[in-house]
Amino acid sequence: MRTMKLGTRLDIIETNNQKVLKKEIRNDIKRAIHWRSLDPLKERKTPPYMETTKPLNSHTLTLMAYR
Repeated sequence: MRTMKLGTRLDIIETNNQKVLKKEIRNDIKRAIHWRSLDPLKERKTPPYMETTKPLNSHTLTLMAYR
């Protein structure tokens, strides 16, 4: 491993976490779009995976915006 300035590894961990989160959000959006496209005439109700007791954050808000 190359020598790095102090704190660089934390930065790397941060960016990796963000990548993972972005990927998860992208997958959730895909799933949301897929779920809506299954039956567009169906009454708009929350997809099963959205019915969680999680607090609202930007992640779930993004999903709602895509519904």
